[in-house]
Amino acid sequence: MKGMRYYIETYGCAANRADEVIMKEVLNKRGWVEDTIDRCDVIIINTCGVKKPTEDKILWRIRELSSLNKPVVIAGCLPRINLKRLRELRWNVAIDSNSVHRIDEACMYALNNSYHKIIFSERPPSKPSLTLKPLTEAIGVIEIQEGCTFECSFCATRFSRGRAISYPIHDIIKALESQVRNGAWEIWFTGQDVAVYDYGGIRLPDLLFLASEVEGDFMIRVGMMTPVYAARIEKKLIEAYKKISKAFKFVHLPVQSGSDKVLSLMRRGHKVDLFYRLVDSFRREIKWVTLATDIIVGHPGEEEEDFEETVKLIEKVKPEVVNLSKFGFRPGTHASRMKQIPTDIIAKRSRYLYGLILKIMEERNERWINWEGEAVVTQRGTKKGTWIARNFAYRPIVVKSEENILKRKLLVRIDGIAPTHLFGEVVRVLEA
Repeated sequence: MKGMRYYIETYGCAANRADEVIMKEVLNKRGWVEDTIDRCDVIIINTCGVKKPTEDKILWRIRELSSLNKPVVIAGCLPRINLKRLRELRWNVAIDSNSVHRIDEACMYALNNSYHKIIFSERPPSKPSLTLKPLTEAIGVIEIQEGCTFECSFCATRFSRGRAISYPIHDIIKALESQVRNGAWEIWFTGQDVAVYDYGGIRLPDLLFLASEVEGDFMIRVGMMTPVYAARIEKKLIEAYKKISKAFKFVHLPVQSGSDKVLSLMRRGHKVDLFYRLVDSFRREIKWVTLATDIIVGHPGEEEEDFEETVKLIEKVKPEVVNLSKFGFRPGTHASRMKQIPTDIIAKRSRYLYGLILKIMEERNERWINWEGEAVVTQRGTKKGTWIARNFAYRPIVVKSEENILKRKLLVRIDGIAPTHLFGEVVRVLEA
């Protein structure tokens, strides 16, 4: 509706951020204007349901927003994952992740005082065709696939995103071209498992080669890949990483546990040896590759010896990035019906592993000391006068400048480290 104003908050993963871009584009084309929470006519909260603490935080935020006596639209994953808890709160309309293209319809219902109205769709539109603008000034995000082929015991995201589908190649390339034209340098190819991408026989490595032919100065960050499906395209994927200069040397392979017994309980479909083999292949073939993985501590059935196997895995592999989570059951999942481990044991294991992970991540960063090379500034830092640049291996490098250097290409020298990032001295600005 022309002249009406909306405010949006987004929580969760890169796919949720892509959905935010779509909702903004749809609303803006219909004449809506994005504005502050004080000035808006409708509030949209784009939710995440991957973890219970995240869900609890979002539910608290919905209560806070509903107290403003403005129409509230709930989007994202929670409407499919835990509609029961949502119904305990005040809001007007809820849409699922398949219905982001219907956000204008949802906002209109909200303005007309609908209460607890549900808008769900069986299948999503081709989301890349609706993601023609970048996420930020320098960063773009494109959902190349959605959903998952697995039914992991702990995961509720599959309830909101469904079975795996791959989006059309021409829509992805069109979105990439548009986002690059609009200034994005760092482009995220995202999904719940991008290794399953298959559109008409074109797999992920093929897509990367096609994307690399797009004109412009940009880099692609490949999203999360399950070990099982990454192994099926391993040879050609490594070839793509090696040959394509526009692909960050960044590999995200979530292992989740170092115990084969726990992996079986998790229904992950792989054993630890497969993860070890993939890591060895990528590190042997791709110099300086950044390895990211995910670990869940305290899954039902995880005994002390299983946890020790996870500790051994982290000590052996020494990943550059580890996303550590404490198990918390999600409604409707297989793990929610299993005997739960006491929370104090989970907390104890998590604290120990977190300390070990920080130590190892810092050790891995030490090899970058005195490295000198190119990096592009893609974000403002958390402190005034600081900026975050990314190099070819997607390492975050904090640099200082009182001038606005967003999207500038720099020659940097690494002169300090922390567990999660590097510190760099700007040798000189290479591009304005």
